[in-house]
Amino acid sequence: MTKFGTVLFLSWLTLQTNAMAAPQQTTTPQPAVGQQKQEEMPLASAPAGTPVRRETIPTPEDRSYDHEDWGIQLDIQYLVVRATGNVTTLSTPATISGDLGINGLKSVPYFRLAFKPSRKHEVIFDTAPYQLNGASTVTTPLVFHGQTFDISQPIQSKIDVISANVAYQYDVVSRPNGFAGLSAGVGYLDGLVKVTDLTNEVAHSERERAAFPLLGFAFRAYPCVNVINCSGEVKGMRLANYGYTVQSAFAMGYSPTHNLTLKLGYQMFDTDVHDKTASKGVRTKIYGAVLGLQLRNQ
Repeated sequence: MTKFGTVLFLSWLTLQTNAMAAPQQTTTPQPAVGQQKQEEMPLASAPAGTPVRRETIPTPEDRSYDHEDWGIQLDIQYLVVRATGNVTTLSTPATISGDLGINGLKSVPYFRLAFKPSRKHEVIFDTAPYQLNGASTVTTPLVFHGQTFDISQPIQSKIDVISANVAYQYDVVSRPNGFAGLSAGVGYLDGLVKVTDLTNEVAHSERERAAFPLLGFAFRAYPCVNVINCSGEVKGMRLANYGYTVQSAFAMGYSPTHNLTLKLGYQMFDTDVHDKTASKGVRTKIYGAVLGLQLRNQ
């Protein structure tokens, strides 16, 4: 090898040695775009000495046991009643049970519909068609509607009293577990007495109608648990020279749900409807047990 070749070989060897001895450069991975922006955002901090305010989000009110939170309420009841009283005639008052033969238990339907536009205000409609039928043999002479019924004459009797009321009620107290309210409205009574001569098959009837103001009080309470309640109502008014009417009811209820109540109670309907001279009319007291179903829309 010549001297010139030796110099070239030594130069090449020196370059290779320097390249191997140089430090290796590492590449740093670039952060993602979203991560880079997040790291660049400074954290918010309050100045020193700022008081700490704690705010809580209110929990929604549990209204599942608010039994007075409803808009429409329907009562369907079945009454098992007895009737006492008399029918005024031109001779002597004829007793309902004795002279007219209306005895035993009678069944009567009752309907009540209430609308509640706001918490303490109600509009109420209720009606009951009382139909009482009987038969007997005349024991004392009876004059009815110009017809004389002699002793031992068989007769058939019928008394129909239709009661219908419309009232506005304001609940002085209205809470989730009950209410107490006052009502004012208008009542209507339609009384019909019909006596049939079974021998001659001739019927004679008298009818009286009256409209009158009504005042009343009602309540409902859940005293112990949310499924058992007691309720009551009384309303009535004197009808000036045409008699009076009083209606009252009391019941215990079982509410398995907010929309349904089963009721068992007692109801009384006491009325006297006659003409201005009290020469003819009907005075009757109808009372007995009540089995009912109450439905609410909410």
